[in-house]
Amino acid sequence: MTSIIPNTARHASSISSFLAADVGGTHVRVGLIESNLKYSIPPHLLNVRTYRCAEYPSLGAILTDFLGERSPMRDCVIASAGFQLSDGTVITTNLPWPLSLHQLRADLNLTEVYLVNDFEALAYATEDMEAAQLLHLTGPTET
Repeated sequence: MTSIIPNTARHASSISSFLAADVGGTHVRVGLIESNLKYSIPPHLLNVRTYRCAEYPSLGAILTDFLGERSPMRDCVIASAGFQLSDGTVITTNLPWPLSLHQLRADLNLTEVYLVNDFEALAYATEDMEAAQLLHLTGPTET
C-alpha cells in the first residue's frame, strides 16, 4: 500500500508535522500529525479538534483557527467522501461551502494539499493497528 504521508515528511531527515483533516458534511476533525519515517516510527496524533462546518465560512477558516499561534504547516492531507475535479475543486454533497484544494494551498501558504477518499484513509490506518484492535464482522475466521 502506498503511503499517504506527504512527500516532504517522507524525505525529511528529522521529525516533521503536517495537518490532517477529516471533512464530513456536518463536522471537520482536524489533527496535527507527527511523522518520522526515517526511523520507521508510525505517524502519531499530537492534537485533534472537532469543528461544526456550519459555524465556519470555509475549510481554510477552520484550519486557520486550528493552527492559531502554531508554526505554519507545509502540507495537509484531507480525507473526504468528495470527488476531486481536474481544477482542484472537490465535489461534495453536504458541505455548506465549496472546497477548493488550490484555494486552501493559497490561503494557508501550503506546499502540498492531498485529497484521500475517507475509506482509503481508514485502510491506511489499519497498517498500524494490532490484531486485538480489530473486530471480525463476517466470514470465516482463521484458526
